[in-house]
Amino acid sequence: MKDYKSVVAGIASRVRMAMGEGQLATGKYDREMFEHREYEKMEGVAKAFYTLANSFSKFSENLFAPLDIQMGDGEESVVEEAKVPYTPLDKMNLLLAQKNDENRYMITRQLTEMADILSHTAKDTYGIEELTQTLENRLYRALKAMNVKVAGVRVIRRAGKGIEVYANICAKKNNCILTKEIARGLSSVCKCHLVPGRESKMVIYRNYVKVNFVEDVNYNILYGACKRMKTGEKVSGDNFSIIENTNGKAVMALSDGMGSGVMACRESEMVLDLLEQFLEAGFEKETAVSMINSCMCFGQGSQMYSTMDISEIDLNTGQCEFLKAGASYGFIKRENKVVKIPSATLPPGLFSKLEFDSVKEKLYDGDYIIMISDGVVDAIIDEHPEQILTDMILHMPKQNPLKMAEYIIQEIEQDYGCYYQDDLTVLVCGIWNKR
Repeated sequence: MKDYKSVVAGIASRVRMAMGEGQLATGKYDREMFEHREYEKMEGVAKAFYTLANSFSKFSENLFAPLDIQMGDGEESVVEEAKVPYTPLDKMNLLLAQKNDENRYMITRQLTEMADILSHTAKDTYGIEELTQTLENRLYRALKAMNVKVAGVRVIRRAGKGIEVYANICAKKNNCILTKEIARGLSSVCKCHLVPGRESKMVIYRNYVKVNFVEDVNYNILYGACKRMKTGEKVSGDNFSIIENTNGKAVMALSDGMGSGVMACRESEMVLDLLEQFLEAGFEKETAVSMINSCMCFGQGSQMYSTMDISEIDLNTGQCEFLKAGASYGFIKRENKVVKIPSATLPPGLFSKLEFDSVKEKLYDGDYIIMISDGVVDAIIDEHPEQILTDMILHMPKQNPLKMAEYIIQEIEQDYGCYYQDDLTVLVCGIWNKR
């Protein structure tokens, strides 16, 4: 797994360089990065990946397709030959051929997905729009008026991501100034609500630092989780992660490792670790899940799988996409309504060709997302546990997400006891409009 992680880390650094963050943060804008020939170069690399992937795809056709026998006069001998049973050697060769076919398929998928990310990066990079020099001059004067020394400032607008301001600044003399105060002053100049970037320092002192400011999102989230371990175990096989991307999206992921205990915990941790790295590198969540599945299937000495339950929230529009691979169903709690998110797929690691459920739902101010592991359903001893959970969530009082997650677990313990056949995890996320 170390090799896979190093590859992902390398991809992440290259994507960041391609996006121009390194050059922009210095205040020395590398304009050649955004010329048309640079875009064509990256598109050429993507096309090369696509060509290579297509060549592998041609080899991935089923070499052992069953004989298509057309019944007719004089063909009894062909039918008789088709009925001859396979020998053990024939079966072994068939299994090896199928395994090679699966490996070709996984390599093809990975090459195709690499082509997708390169093509997307090229288009995203070329889609950066430089704003007028007049706006940059106004920002420069605004920074100087806030007792800030400016070594360079640059303003861009990314397609679908709003305005971004990059600056190399320091405080005058022995003063210090909060970056959020600077963001408030720049907001009036740009006529939009700017906030400091995640990697920017909170306080500016006398030494020059590179900071960036981005347009604030429309929604804010708050989450909480409650867990119980399987009876007799010391470690939970369930793990979760909250990932806030720089493109205005938040991703919640819940993974349930095979079985319980330490090994299950390691499996789910590995899955979430890879997911975080893929998303930070710029991959879409569908691509990340497919590549994680390839990683789990390819070269494993023993069977290994772990469920994946992902909820991606666009914090600008409130649109949420649920992606489930072997996971339990989820819920959305509204004022007087509960929306159930179904799931009927197998977890990653079982088959090379992974299928997953994808559902989109619009979230509104005050909505809550409830994600659960399979152990929560197993703990409800009833013919229709999903209906029990739906009624429980519907009548659950609205409060902070942590209290709501604890409420579900406590209600199950009160009604069905504290003996658990599997690990239990409840993850609750609330969304609120900032405006």
